[in-house]
Order: sequence, then structure tokens, then C-alpha cells
Amino acid sequence: MFSKVSNKTLVAILLVLITVWGVSTFISKMNKESNFSIPEVEIDSAKISRISITGKTDNYLPVVFEKSETTWKIVKDNTNVEADENSVQSFISMLRNFKITRLAAKSKEKWNDFQVTDSLGTRLSVFQENEKVLDVIIGKFGFQQRSGISYIRFVDDDKVYALDGFIAMTINQGFNSWRNKVVVKSEKTNWNKLKFNYSDSSFVLIKVANRWEIEGSSVDSILVENYFTQLSSLTHGNFEDNFTEPQNPTYQLEISGDNMDSSIRLKAYQKNDNDYIVNSSQNKEANFKFSSQDIFSKLFVSKRSFVSEQ
Repeated sequence: MFSKVSNKTLVAILLVLITVWGVSTFISKMNKESNFSIPEVEIDSAKISRISITGKTDNYLPVVFEKSETTWKIVKDNTNVEADENSVQSFISMLRNFKITRLAAKSKEKWNDFQVTDSLGTRLSVFQENEKVLDVIIGKFGFQQRSGISYIRFVDDDKVYALDGFIAMTINQGFNSWRNKVVVKSEKTNWNKLKFNYSDSSFVLIKVANRWEIEGSSVDSILVENYFTQLSSLTHGNFEDNFTEPQNPTYQLEISGDNMDSSIRLKAYQKNDNDYIVNSSQNKEANFKFSSQDIFSKLFVSKRSFVSEQ
């Protein structure tokens, strides 16, 4: 009797031990898989020296951000220009918060679904000094509740991961979206003289005491203010690269005033009946393409623009 009870007890204990061992092994395995599946990416934003983006938006030509001592430059093919500092810093902030939330797929069979193939996705490489700290394919973008979700794959890895945020949307803006778009950026209250020099005419808008005049006659202060408000923070996103300036511009504008390091000079060259190419002393590396309608309403206005109709 005692022997039978002892055997039953031993069997029960053995079964319990096997069950505990099995559960422990399963949990351990799951933890290992979980830890392996969710890699952590640590990027020191202060040390980022170069960023490379390659995707179909720019016909698979690499768009490279390079940090200089004072600014960020952006390079594509033979075009090397100043980047928009706010856009670059915003993107770097996004990289600083680069955090994978879950594993989305384990095999290549799902790459097309998440758009992380070499042809469908956009390759992002980030360098700290000369070390590559991130090399991923950014794929599909979607919405999850009130947030965005991006899907990524590490280069030379089959797995696809989900990443909170809008990096998949942001990274595919295209080269021109990252460029410095400033045409004029100046405090309008410092201005005291604007010289308009056109191929067929010229005039000077000058501040005398607290009023603005043209050729000794006062002009409408509200019309002047409206023009200044538009001009003082003018940006433009349409560029004309590889433009060779003709000898003489068709239109010129020089803005001078107090507390300014130097005058602001704008020059326009007629490309055809509908388009003009404008360059600015505040953004010397860029040539902007303006339509005829925009150039005459925003920049090179006539004397009549400052005189109210009565």
C-alpha cells in the first residue's frame, strides 16, 4: 500500500516537474525570440555627420546630406546646394526617436506587402563621423489610431519591423523639398529704400520720416505694408539647376535699410514668355523658377502697385 502511494506520488511529482520545465523552456524561448526580433537602434543626433537617402522619388539617385561646420549641404548627382536647416533638424529629431515597436514579418515572402524590396522601398543610411550606424529600407506607410506607422527592413535581413511615426512619409519628399527655399528673409521694419531697376523703367521707393515716397510723392502705406509682408518672408520651391546667367538681368530689385549686414539683391532673367529665373543674394546657390504671374505680383511690381485707386 505504502509502495503504491509512493509510486503514484513520484509519478505526480515527475509530471509536475516536466510541466514546469516545459513551460519554463517555452517562456525562455519566447523571450529570446522576442528580444531577437525587436532590435534597439541608438543614434546620437549630435554626432550625425551624413545621411543618405536612395529611392524612386529621385530615380534612385542618392540624396546625401553632409554636415559642414555651420550648415547642412545636400547633394544629388552634380547638384550641391544648401539644405533647409529646419527640415534637416526635424528629420534628425525623428531619427533620434527611431524606436521599433514590433515584428511585422519574418520572411522575404512579405517584402512586397510591406514595400521593403530594394525597388519599392527607400534606403536610408545614417553615419556618425565615418561609422554607419543605421542602414535600412523604409517601406509602406499607414495610419494606426491617431499616429502613423512605418515598415522597415534592415539591409541584409529578411525580417520586417513596424516603427511608430511618419518616417516613411517624410523620407520620400524628394530632393527639392529638402533644399533652402529662401528668396527673401528680412525684418521689414529695417527697410528704408527699395530700388526697382527694369529693362524699360526704374523707380525708388524710399522712406522719408515715417512715410514712404516715390519721386517725392507719398504712396499708400497699406499697399506698401501688404507688399512688404509678402516679400519679407518669401520662399519658393521651384528650382532651375544648371542655369547660365545672361549678361544683363531683365529685372532687378535692391533692398537696403538699417541694421542689415548688406543690401538684398534680386535679379530676374526671362527664360521664355511664361517663366523667369530669379536669384537672390540671400541664397546664392539657388536659381528659382517663377511664372510671369508670380514674379510681377510678388517681386518686381510697378509704381502703380503703391498708389491707391480713387
